[in-house]
Amino acid sequence: MAIRVVQYVPDDIKRTAAPQLTLEKHFLMRECGIQLDTRLDRQWYDHGMPVLVKIRICNRSSRVVRKIQMRIIQHVDVTMFSNGKFKNTIVTSEESEGFPVASGHTFENQYEMNIKESSGGSHWVALEDRYGRITTTLASTTLKAMPGERNFFAIYISYYVKIRLVVSGVASDISTKIPFILMREGPESFTGEFDDFNPTGGNSDGNPPLKESNSIGNEPECPKRELEAQLEKMQLKTEPQAQCSTSADSNLQTKALDVEPHGGNDSAQEAIVDADA
Repeated sequence: MAIRVVQYVPDDIKRTAAPQLTLEKHFLMRECGIQLDTRLDRQWYDHGMPVLVKIRICNRSSRVVRKIQMRIIQHVDVTMFSNGKFKNTIVTSEESEGFPVASGHTFENQYEMNIKESSGGSHWVALEDRYGRITTTLASTTLKAMPGERNFFAIYISYYVKIRLVVSGVASDISTKIPFILMREGPESFTGEFDDFNPTGGNSDGNPPLKESNSIGNEPECPKRELEAQLEKMQLKTEPQAQCSTSADSNLQTKALDVEPHGGNDSAQEAIVDADA
């Protein structure tokens, strides 16, 4: 028996505003810097939904922003092991259109990133699956009852978008990350993800397949091999009883033969006397 636990997104998370972050970096010996405004279109995403990232860059420094790099990262925390934390790059995007952004200029754009189940790192990607289903999807975000909750047997999954601005100069790059929730909205989200094929030979609902019935009765037809096996079992059961009956009959016959001479000789002698007379 397999037990599968599925979490659905709560209503309070659906009503949560989209996350946004503002980061400004000042360089050495510079009064002004580069301001990066990042925002997502929503707080949570269902499986298959694209992630829309809105970017605004305001360059008030003497540096030049060459390009932008974005990645969707899955963070896995296996609490059972001390070194059970690792990251998987799910989606990678690098944009250079509209760049470079020179000093005193502002750049604003939005990018669409489609979540897929391909691993860009050296670790395993956490997936959720069901027995008998052909397709696989990424594991949903693990929600904690308390912020500091840490179960010894739990595996905590989280996602975030990491944005990195490649800036001219040494150690001038700017990076930030925005977390989001990847979770199913409800049971209806499973529609169309399951195949009727079942490797166990059963139906799609997990029940065993129905056998064909005879045209006369409702009892299922027995294959030839099963019928022969049943006949062999019946023969094995009846043969010992037959042997016991034959042995019992032979014992009775021997007892009858032992008893007959006592009364049988007198009758034979009487028959001989009658014949002589």
